[in-house]
Amino acid sequence: MRSWDCGLNLGPANDAIERLEGRVRENAERHAHKVSLVGVSLGGTLAREAAKRCPDCVERVVTLASPINLPVATPLAPVARLVSVLWDKNAQDAIGRIRQAPPVPVTAIVSPGDGVIDWHACIPEPSPLVELVMIAGAHMTMGSNPDAQRVVAARLASARDAATR
Repeated sequence: MRSWDCGLNLGPANDAIERLEGRVRENAERHAHKVSLVGVSLGGTLAREAAKRCPDCVERVVTLASPINLPVATPLAPVARLVSVLWDKNAQDAIGRIRQAPPVPVTAIVSPGDGVIDWHACIPEPSPLVELVMIAGAHMTMGSNPDAQRVVAARLASARDAATR
């Protein structure tokens, strides 16, 4: 497992999606197989976009409490509006298409008890490649939530098994 190593995640600011895409391509090439992307909150939103840009490098995407339906009701909306001035034009265009699923398997882990963002904003459109898993938990602890961790581990194991076939 590797971190994204692209700095503080302020959304699609300062070519964040391009940097993430570069990391995905670099890791897929280095390991000679597709990679799986796991992202919490906005990290999952960016992972979905990276998977759209390089589906040839991505086996699967797992998102945890990741908003994809705009506008997102959250107490953090004023901060998002403030930071959005840093977003580049290509990223702003991508935000308009963020709801569109990537052409790879996606597991969206969502909690109705999120507490930070409206959980409805994290519900993907039904698709044969999209799985929705509902769990109980708070937004800020989603990455350490045992139920979420079990789902992530199972999906990563299935992606690894698929890659070795």
